[in-house]
Amino acid sequence: MAELSGALTHDTVPDLATRAEALGADDVLDLSGVERVDSSAVALLLEIRRRKGQPLRLQGVPAHLQSLIACFGVGELLTATSET
Repeated sequence: MAELSGALTHDTVPDLATRAEALGADDVLDLSGVERVDSSAVALLLEIRRRKGQPLRLQGVPAHLQSLIACFGVGELLTATSET
């Protein structure tokens, strides 16, 4: 399982985007260590999903990121899972 942690913001996402393909290689992306997000986090997740070519399954999605995903209406592309 791939993991992302810390801040997923305008300042950090460009560096993480270079790893988008590798992050999407696993079945589930664990976000339980993510502490801060802005709309760039959603853009990063959508880029990982685009490179994966299928819905991206997320685990441990923080509430503030869930709110952004819902706000942008992309929940069908970024699927939260309760698997461990």
